[in-house]
Amino acid sequence: MVTNQGNLEQQILQSVRSLPVHQQETVLRFALSLNSGTEPLPPVTRSLRDIAKLSLAEREEIIAPYLSAMAEDFRNDPALTEFSVIDDEDWDN
Repeated sequence: MVTNQGNLEQQILQSVRSLPVHQQETVLRFALSLNSGTEPLPPVTRSLRDIAKLSLAEREEIIAPYLSAMAEDFRNDPALTEFSVIDDEDWDN
């Protein structure tokens, strides 16, 4: 176990630096959620097929907590804000 603040910070930095960029982004989002006072949402454990079988009210209850987080991701993640145009020729080939 880490005994002092400086050592803890160094261990965190070394661990994060060893991760691929997409995992570093995940760590950053988690750290920001801790600073904002909101816990990251747990993953949905039901399949999309099972959710589709539910009533609209039940679907909304499951999905609602994730909508604002998803909207934030789309506002801030460059990979999600880019759109590619596929013309008919590329689509058919």
